Amino acid sequence: MKGVYFLTLLFAAFLAFAALPEVAMAQEKGKIGEFEEEVEEDDGKKERRSSRRGHRHHDHCGCNDDAFWAEVAFHLLFDIPDRYSWDNLTFNAYPYANHERGWMNQHGNAARKMIGMNFTLNNFRNGDDLNGMGFRGRVMLTPYASVSGEYTKLTERLPGADDYVELYNAFVNFNRFRTDAFNFWWGAGVKGIRGSIDHTGPAFNMGADLFLKVPVSIHGSYNIGSLNDRAVQESLIRLNYHLDRTIFYVGYQDFRVGDAALNGWIYGIGIYL
Repeated sequence: MKGVYFLTLLFAAFLAFAALPEVAMAQEKGKIGEFEEEVEEDDGKKERRSSRRGHRHHDHCGCNDDAFWAEVAFHLLFDIPDRYSWDNLTFNAYPYANHERGWMNQHGNAARKMIGMNFTLNNFRNGDDLNGMGFRGRVMLTPYASVSGEYTKLTERLPGADDYVELYNAFVNFNRFRTDAFNFWWGAGVKGIRGSIDHTGPAFNMGADLFLKVPVSIHGSYNIGSLNDRAVQESLIRLNYHLDRTIFYVGYQDFRVGDAALNGWIYGIGIYL
């Protein structure tokens, strides 16, 4: 009988040991899991963390003054762009077409258009475990207004099973600074996240294109939205190489909420229509 008990205990111990890796795998969280956990963080934790940070932070420059930031925003978004923007604009067939400097022009050449469109597709990579694909589109309804949207799906390889998250947004934009070499826009819309959680909320965005010299340009954008009462941010910068209507680019993309971030290098292709 003692032998039976011993074998039973040994078999039970083996089963428990074999189950431990599976339990660890089920409980393990990667970067995507941490990101979603930050979005889901409850108000009590946020308030306690904000309170702790508030005790450590001292405002020596008046930068926490709402009036200060309101004045900065007014000059950046309204006053300065209004002084230097061009009027009576049309679009080139594509950036640097017919030896024009950028996408917009004042000269009204034979290839001028009243509507411009740009679409890009990119690969996202952060090491061997976190990667994904992204699609972005922008339609310039006039030289003064545009609509834009983005969809990114990231997948993370974890022991046992993969994790994934989808991030998306859509905006209506005012093209505030308009010249042949530099365009700056800002606008409002919505952004969302979908994976093990699902939230959508209002958002604000801004971006710029700088056409340096044939065949190179720089694109940068930033947006922030409220998802589950958390400020979820996205920043992107790209270096573009133009080949007629086509662009090839490399860049860096960063999604951030609280202490969690999903960031990586991107590379892709795009087209102007």
